[in-house]
Amino acid sequence: MKVSTLTAALVSAALFSCASGAQAPPVEAYAGLPDVGDIAISPDGSRLVMLRPVDGRHAVAVYGVEDLTTPQRVGSVGDELRMVDVSWADDTHVLATVYGTGEFQTSDGMRTYSVSRAMSLDANTGDANMLLRNVPGANTSAIMSLLPGEENRVLMAGFFRTSSGNIFATYRVNLNSGSGREAFLSADGPNTIDMAYSPEGEPVARMDHDALARVVSIRRNGNGWPEVHRWESVGRPPVDMVGVINNGASVVLRGYFEGNNIVLRALDLQSGAITPLASAPSGHDIDHIVEIPYTMEVIGYTYTDDRSRQRFLDSELEGRRAAIEGALGGDPVHIISWSRDRSRMVVSVQGAQDAGSYHFFDANSMNLAPIGFAYPNIPVEQIAEVREITFGSRDNITIPAFLTIPPSISGTPRNMPMVVLPHGGPEARDTSDFYWLSQLIASRGYVVLQPNFRGSSGYGANFRNAGYTQWGHAMIDDIADGVAAMISEGVADPNRICAVGWSYGGYAALALAMRDEPALDCVASVNGVTDVESIVGDAQRDLGDPAFINWLRSYVGNASQERLRGMSPMWNARLITEPTLLIQGEEDTNVPVSHARGYERATRGASHVEVVILPGDDHYMLRPDTRLEVARRLTSFLAQHLN
Repeated sequence: MKVSTLTAALVSAALFSCASGAQAPPVEAYAGLPDVGDIAISPDGSRLVMLRPVDGRHAVAVYGVEDLTTPQRVGSVGDELRMVDVSWADDTHVLATVYGTGEFQTSDGMRTYSVSRAMSLDANTGDANMLLRNVPGANTSAIMSLLPGEENRVLMAGFFRTSSGNIFATYRVNLNSGSGREAFLSADGPNTIDMAYSPEGEPVARMDHDALARVVSIRRNGNGWPEVHRWESVGRPPVDMVGVINNGASVVLRGYFEGNNIVLRALDLQSGAITPLASAPSGHDIDHIVEIPYTMEVIGYTYTDDRSRQRFLDSELEGRRAAIEGALGGDPVHIISWSRDRSRMVVSVQGAQDAGSYHFFDANSMNLAPIGFAYPNIPVEQIAEVREITFGSRDNITIPAFLTIPPSISGTPRNMPMVVLPHGGPEARDTSDFYWLSQLIASRGYVVLQPNFRGSSGYGANFRNAGYTQWGHAMIDDIADGVAAMISEGVADPNRICAVGWSYGGYAALALAMRDEPALDCVASVNGVTDVESIVGDAQRDLGDPAFINWLRSYVGNASQERLRGMSPMWNARLITEPTLLIQGEEDTNVPVSHARGYERATRGASHVEVVILPGDDHYMLRPDTRLEVARRLTSFLAQHLN
């Protein structure tokens, strides 16, 4: 395979220039929207659609593959909405996932919820439509089939509000009008939590969760929907139904099954036989599945060791992915989109010196050429090194972690100011992949410690389960032990340490500050939980989702009000005397703004506490102006208290 040079036919230097120089890039280089956030190639291979900022807004831009200098068509959404991914329904229609917030009537009055929708853009005319526009309360972006036998239509599914509650339903949706027509209504009401469909859009199986009977079952489409398999479900469902293979004759299950790691299994809908399909290298969980864009059948998966990696079940695609990976120097390659005949592909790359790049591969010419970069204004030499490390917990568990080293430091860092940055979730994990926030902090001269404390995902069931009932306890111990290890090893200056986090990570930062050890110089929380009692109460009152409630209870435990308040920063604000910064999106529906305001009331205007409420944005702070505000306030706060 040959690697072509950067040609004008494939990339514009004006669009995708990369800065150079030794000086740390400005905050905007990290906190702005990625210059390329997602790319998909049309089924016929003639056009590309990119998710990228246009005039400071999330937008989709359509280009011909022979000319990426000028978009053929651009579609954007208002400031109140975000776009998160793009794909093609056919050679004409682009699909984009759009989300924001909306108000819905509940028994307690009008409440705000996160809303996910799909938008269609006609690449020829520029006409755009929000799909399911005629369905009141629609809150789904899930495309289940491209309906190959029905022109200009797709099949969408999700939970819809009815007079009898939320039920799972399917709609055939016209891409040119946005209107949907009900195609299938769940036969088991609120117990149905998922459906599987053939490539032609016919329902082949459903998954039911009877929380009272503690049973999860899969039933195949047929007279009375006969049960194919069932599992006991004391908490959340033990498996996920993630797709189909063999034209819908089998469904793909993702779960732990008999081992410690998450694997893929195939369930034959006629015989009920469950057979192995795929597993990641020893010790790693399968994260996500990869689907054929045109049939929605499972064809691969991703897993994470230090970085996210992709593997295909199809030998042709896996061979091609591996060859491209070798041609690009061995950094992890993901094939993210390909034409129907597989002759043209788009791949994404992240590596030790790659903050995220996209490349175009033509199998006919065997040419591989760059398309664009996620963060073009961060020079290669300013990408901070991320090292995979471990440390021991106080109860002798090995805790994996990542240490990000300022670009100005070579060798082993010594006596450095350090920011401990626990991840959210809490069932999530950090990797060595480029993360704008840790890279931004490191660029300002701080070592960044990201501990994957017990309860984190990706390391197997035993490690995850070790976090159960330990929301504010052993999980926080692990973070404290990580800080102590960095001090003991001489990496961190014990007099210059700050805790920063987002979501559960914001809670963890505040919970760490509630303790006497380690001694912190400051603490900052972005959309962090301050009242654990209210998070549990909100889940039970508003969501009514047994699976989510059981998941939350797994981590929090069946704690009394006294115990819940005992682990809540809002109820223990007197213990946090370090300079404290809370930043909160006013429209956050994951962690409501009441958490920040409650903490502000609890501290009664104390001089060491600053609470910043950012209007018009939510939990993820994806608006360019608010994310930049978050970055500026955090870096200013750290400079004030760690330098």
